[in-house]
Amino acid sequence: MNPGDLVEINTEAGRGYVLVTHLHPAYPEALRVYSGLHVARPAKLAEATAAPFSIVLFPLSAAMLDGELAGEVVDRLPVPAAERAYPLFRTPIRDRNGDAIYWWLWDGDAITPAEEGRDIAHLPVREVVGVETLLGLLAGRS
Repeated sequence: MNPGDLVEINTEAGRGYVLVTHLHPAYPEALRVYSGLHVARPAKLAEATAAPFSIVLFPLSAAMLDGELAGEVVDRLPVPAAERAYPLFRTPIRDRNGDAIYWWLWDGDAITPAEEGRDIAHLPVREVVGVETLLGLLAGRS
């Protein structure tokens, strides 16, 4: 997989689409996961990429090679200009009960503490998601 690859993923409920946005030497692919399944491939693939999306880290190449997911690259698109830099992720630091007590921010290279009071709820969490989570996001479940 390469940045810009639009991948169609076949599920029992329809076809979903993800865009590979970034590669990292220590993490799996960063993906834009478009919400919503399609019965058939849209005549204009831009329709699939107009849907709301989530940013995740997921081993797409490995999952397809292992047969965990069925899919194929169906187009090559430019990564949107606003997202050419590696995505900014948030990482919780948890107490003994598992509650997040503060957050760090990771830009693919450096990790820095989040500023007190900064709104980071919209940022994706730095975690590698599994197949079920990816399929749920494609189906529109967060």
